[in-house]
Amino acid sequence: MFQPTISPTPRFTTHTSSPSTVPPPPIGNIVQVFQTPDKTIRKYSGYSHEDGRKFLSEFESYLVLANIDPVSPRAVACFHLHIQGPALVWFNSLPDTNKLSWSTVRSAFLQEFCPPDGPGLVAEEAIFSHLRLDSQPIEDYHSMIMEKGRRLGKTDRDMLMKFVDGLPQQLAFFIRAGRVNTFREALHFAKLGEAHGYRSQNSIVGAATGPSQPEGVQRQLDTITRRLDDLCRDKPQPSRQFSTPNVHRMHHGFRLQI
Repeated sequence: MFQPTISPTPRFTTHTSSPSTVPPPPIGNIVQVFQTPDKTIRKYSGYSHEDGRKFLSEFESYLVLANIDPVSPRAVACFHLHIQGPALVWFNSLPDTNKLSWSTVRSAFLQEFCPPDGPGLVAEEAIFSHLRLDSQPIEDYHSMIMEKGRRLGKTDRDMLMKFVDGLPQQLAFFIRAGRVNTFREALHFAKLGEAHGYRSQNSIVGAATGPSQPEGVQRQLDTITRRLDDLCRDKPQPSRQFSTPNVHRMHHGFRLQI
């Protein structure tokens, strides 16, 4: 008997490829992707109140964090993206020969924005001379003097004297009595004096808003006058009366005036 031949049912298979089996692209099509850190630094504008040396220090730390070689063109490109305003106008006006290496750009930046006798240092000197401890923490006041003083080239002794002069009277006396020798040691004594309450007494802010010194002395004289009046009520008046330029008879008592 004739039996028809049954062909086998074709099987359909799905081929999946894993990422490990994907063939690499040709070398000519490789695109190198540079990853930069998530944290960035504030852009520099070139104004007189900005610290150019501080910006350079932060920028070079950023180059290390981003794994950028300072001798590569990427360092100059990264610097270009971190400046704005007058600093960006200055950079765009530089000759192309001065933009070939980071060392050349850095030297030109220091000459332009960090001169030893620039107008920014004059403003910093005025700010440094008027620094006082207000309501901020003592650590912030100490750090501000350190930042401004190092930019102006102040010695440790100069910053120590400025730190003490800007403190309230009793707190400054506490530090002077401790015979502090270093700027860092002055911060330790200031915190110790604050813990003993020398900052809250006779503070600069309170002295500016409180009564003047003659008014305070007059209040004390008024208190003494009232006590003298009480004594005169209890004791008989003397037969002899003395008149002095600072003592005036008021009814049965005395009135002291400045």
